[in-house]
Amino acid sequence: MAYGSHDEIDREVASLVKPEDSPETKLRKLYARAQQIRNLSYERSKTEKEEKREKLKDNNNVKDVLNNGYATDWEINCFFVALA
Repeated sequence: MAYGSHDEIDREVASLVKPEDSPETKLRKLYARAQQIRNLSYERSKTEKEEKREKLKDNNNVKDVLNNGYATDWEINCFFVALA
């Protein structure tokens, strides 16, 4: 999973935290945002037909996680790190 610099991630952070927020408050807000991502790691296995119907795209970087709104537990961790 690539971290890199992504303008979308920077904008997401800016929309969530305020400069006057304490460091702890900022982290809590960013963590709460990461927890809103659909965690695919804890979903039941799907049949081939169900997977085809859902048309889930692969996440190649944290920007994809933000845009797609779903990820594995590892990808969600990477997303949180990128936000922080």
